Amino acid sequence: MRKWLVVGLMLLAVAVPLSAQEATPADGACPGDLSGIIAALNADYETPEDALRAITAAREALTAAEVACARAGVILLDETYTPAEGTFTLNYPNGWNAGVFSPSETGGVLFLGNTALAQRHLQTEQPVLSEGEMALQVLLGTPTQRAEEGLQAIIGDFELLLRGLYPDSSVTEYFTLDGRNAARMSYRGDAFDGFLIALTLDNGRYVAIRGVTATGNLDALQAVAQAVAVSVR
Repeated sequence: MRKWLVVGLMLLAVAVPLSAQEATPADGACPGDLSGIIAALNADYETPEDALRAITAAREALTAAEVACARAGVILLDETYTPAEGTFTLNYPNGWNAGVFSPSETGGVLFLGNTALAQRHLQTEQPVLSEGEMALQVLLGTPTQRAEEGLQAIIGDFELLLRGLYPDSSVTEYFTLDGRNAARMSYRGDAFDGFLIALTLDNGRYVAIRGVTATGNLDALQAVAQAVAVSVR
C-alpha cells in the first residue's frame, strides 16, 4: 500500500426559550425559516445558562439547515486552509473545524468536520455521529509507486480496506468531476454512512477524501466531500 495512504488510514425557564424543534428548518428546506433562531438569539435571558441553552439549540438548528442545503447542492466553501509548508490549499464549509494536519513531501493528511470530533470519528471503526454531523479525512500527495498506475490503483487501496471492514459497500464509480478523472464509492457501518472520493490533480498528485456522517445523511456528505475535493489546488 502506498505510503501516503497508509498514514491516513492508520488514524482509523426563560422569557423566550429556544427549542431545537422550533429552530429546525421546515420540511428540510434550504435554508428554511430561520426567523425563530434569530429572534431567540436576540432575546434577553435571565441567566447565562438560559442563554447557553439557546445557543446550543441554535447550533443544532443551523447544522440541520446546513445538511438540508448540502442535500440540495448548496454549499459555501468560504473557509481556506493552507498548511505552513504551502504544498496545497483547499476550501471547506463555513463554520467547520480544521483539525490535525500531518504533512508529507507533496501534501499531507488533514481532518475537517462540522464539529470538533472529526478525527475521533475517523479513527473509530464504528463511529456514532449525531444527526447532521459530518467528518472528512483529506489525503493529498503523490504515490510512492509510479503514477502510471493511475486513479484505479489509488482507489484500489481504499477499496481493499473499506470493503474488508464494511461489507455493505457500493460498486466504485469512475467519472469526470470538474474536468478531471474521479472515482467514488459509499459504504455503511452499524450507525453511520461513509463516502470516499478520489480525484486527479496536477503534477501527478491525487486527493482522496474519506467521510462519515450519521445514517441517512449520505447525499449531504457526498456533496460536501466532492466540493472540497474540487477546491484542492
